[in-house]
Amino acid sequence: MSLAVTGIKPHTAMLVKAAVIAVAVALIYASDLAIVFRDALVFSSANITNYILVIPFLIAYIVYRKRRMLIAHAIEPRARAFRLDDAIGLTMVFAALMLYIYGSLTLYAMEYHIYSIPILVAGLTALLFNLRVLRHAIFAIAILAYLQPPPAELLSEIAGDLSWISATLAEAMLKAYGLQVALQVDYGAPALVVSKGEGQTPFFVGEPSSGLFSTIGLSLFALIAAYIARGAIWKRVVMYIIGFPIFFMLNALRISIIIWLWYQYGEQVSEAFHAMSGSIMAVPGTLAILVIGERLLGVRISLTGRASSSRKKKDSSSISSSSSGNSSSSSGNSGSGNSGKGCEHCSLSRSLNEHVCLACSNLLEPVRGIDGRAVARFFLIALIVGSMVTVNAVQVQAQSSIASRVASFDMLSIDGRERDTVGIFLPEMDGYRLEYSYRDQRVEKVLRQDAALAYRYVKLNWEPPASADDNNSNLPAELRRLMQPSVYVAVQISTGKHTWEHSMLMYPSRVGRPTAEVLELKDVQIDKDSTARFFAYIRPGQNNAEAVLYWFERVPLKFGDAYENRNIQIVFWSYLSTLAKNGFIKDEGDIKGAEEFYLSMARPVKEYWNAVTQELLAQKTVENTVRQRFPIVMGAALLPASLLSIREFARFSSARSRSRGIYSRLAGSDKAIIDALIRAESKGMQHMLGHGYATTEEVMAEYARLTGKNVSIQDIMLMLKNARESGLVKSIIVGVDDEPRLAWKSNVK
Repeated sequence: MSLAVTGIKPHTAMLVKAAVIAVAVALIYASDLAIVFRDALVFSSANITNYILVIPFLIAYIVYRKRRMLIAHAIEPRARAFRLDDAIGLTMVFAALMLYIYGSLTLYAMEYHIYSIPILVAGLTALLFNLRVLRHAIFAIAILAYLQPPPAELLSEIAGDLSWISATLAEAMLKAYGLQVALQVDYGAPALVVSKGEGQTPFFVGEPSSGLFSTIGLSLFALIAAYIARGAIWKRVVMYIIGFPIFFMLNALRISIIIWLWYQYGEQVSEAFHAMSGSIMAVPGTLAILVIGERLLGVRISLTGRASSSRKKKDSSSISSSSSGNSSSSSGNSGSGNSGKGCEHCSLSRSLNEHVCLACSNLLEPVRGIDGRAVARFFLIALIVGSMVTVNAVQVQAQSSIASRVASFDMLSIDGRERDTVGIFLPEMDGYRLEYSYRDQRVEKVLRQDAALAYRYVKLNWEPPASADDNNSNLPAELRRLMQPSVYVAVQISTGKHTWEHSMLMYPSRVGRPTAEVLELKDVQIDKDSTARFFAYIRPGQNNAEAVLYWFERVPLKFGDAYENRNIQIVFWSYLSTLAKNGFIKDEGDIKGAEEFYLSMARPVKEYWNAVTQELLAQKTVENTVRQRFPIVMGAALLPASLLSIREFARFSSARSRSRGIYSRLAGSDKAIIDALIRAESKGMQHMLGHGYATTEEVMAEYARLTGKNVSIQDIMLMLKNARESGLVKSIIVGVDDEPRLAWKSNVK
């Protein structure tokens, strides 16, 4: 079966294959990519991922620049139904999917998912096209890895050291300008203390401002600068490497400008620049890399990647002048390659069933249609996508579990989202409605907590008692809601463990203040494995007794890109008089009743946290099991491609030996074309092809020198084609400034 590809859309089949890859990635990674680009659209001083927005445009630019090379390799005929390209492609696809599934079982699911995208795209490219297309598309594919910055916890130690270097550089710059600034170390993080008038204002240079994270993101532009340069590989690698210190220095300059703007124009102007400065750094940094590469390293900057017009004219004129007078003329049907209309020898190459002109390298045929083998590959990819969509559905269902809700909430984004925590840190309870009350930031500051959140369990199906003096049934709904009996529950999240009695007893006595009067202080059993602390007391100078019941849980919570273990203190608190008024205990002296009531409320909460902990432990067990089996699974996946690669190498070596045998039995006149190619290979710099390759024209020139005969380029084309069919030579598409050029290489050298 073949779908013809003709008319005004000669590359439909190639576009369909590319669309299949894009759709497969979109279906598998839709939720992850939505999060990545949603976060990238947040423009703030703390967001270092805005550069992600330019990645699609950079990929489009690279593909457009490489389009002729991609097309030239995409239309190459397939030698066999199942190729080494297919084995490697399937192996990479399998590796990406295993990485995806493995990542789904960890707390870093999105990071693993994003890192598997380049592997999957590379595998699908090799499977639907070939390894040569993959080789020319690999740069665009590798850029996809920049969709996810490295985890912050892996870089935190380096960032801590670099923050001091950045602060020192910024201090030197500000002093050079004339500002009174001093680097202080008493604040923990380095702080630039600026004197303005009689006041002093500290500017902290913490890990986010160290320059490490922004430098890693902006190194993408150093990579692009190295890509558009033309020169030796080592020079382009140097261009990429020097991008890191350049962007780091620019970050120190950025800090200096932010402080200078604050000093000169005030906080609003400074904050406005702070929010945009991370993205602004990309322009001067990239220009500096290009200037250094061009002036110091001697590379050539090429934005289009195409060979110059003078070189094209030279190539065309040399081919035309080398043709004999009796060469067949051709109308030069428009191809899809680098030479536009082609040359007068394109018709001969087309009659020889060549997809590239053997003389001018013009692409003769549009991309081949979608045959049965391509349809089979589409069907296989559909099965893969369907399987991964199923995995995603299971994962989404798992994410709705209680443990995933706890682990997926980003604590760094809690400001303004406190109400979203309802149902995360505390469960719903029969007969009660869970409400968010307030956040105690004073306690957070004093105890250095990540969050101190207060909730209410409100009794349902309650009506205010009737009164002779007023009609409670006519009370406003909001007032009636506030009058409903309730009990307060606090959730305090921190790295340490601060006990209730420490605040009421230990700390006051240590500083010489009166302590609370203890009515009851003991450990009580919540369940068979856990205890809580029950504490009833009266504060100094007060008459109302209070009662609390608290315990700690320890779980990993999400902080940006990293997960960190935190202690979660759960506290039931109320005045005994309030408990009595709401009917939860007999009277305000019923301490035993308060204990029993708290325990009745605490047990379902403790069951909730037991389920969370067990699920996280089960997830950890599965993760450890998968981690242990992961090398075996990946080894099994790599084995078929490895064995096929060994077989291909053995077949290649055998073909080389057979070619040498054929060459040794040739007559002297028949060897001339091979000898001419070997000699032309050693001089293969005329068309920038590099040593070891030769064009048809170069072979013709060497053949004339070797034999003393003037032959037409058509004869050379036929000789080389026959030699290729005998296995003595092979034809290769090489790139010159991203333009496809057909070259020849001997197999007997």
